[in-house]
Amino acid sequence: MHIKYALVGWSGIDPVEIRLYDISGREVYYNAVQLGIPDYYLDLAGIVAGVYIVRVRDRLGGVSTGRLVVLR
Repeated sequence: MHIKYALVGWSGIDPVEIRLYDISGREVYYNAVQLGIPDYYLDLAGIVAGVYIVRVRDRLGGVSTGRLVVLR
């Protein structure tokens, strides 16, 4: 079963990578993003229920973070 979470609308940034960390700070997901993609779907298959931090880095080195709660 593939459950996906859509990160929609980059607010004018060009992301180059997405990282997902569990609540203890361990990286559980990493993916490079192609420039120019307006939406990105984070595949949560294999990610257990819990609270995660989503970290998006743009091509200029700026970082945006957000919280993601996965319920199963």
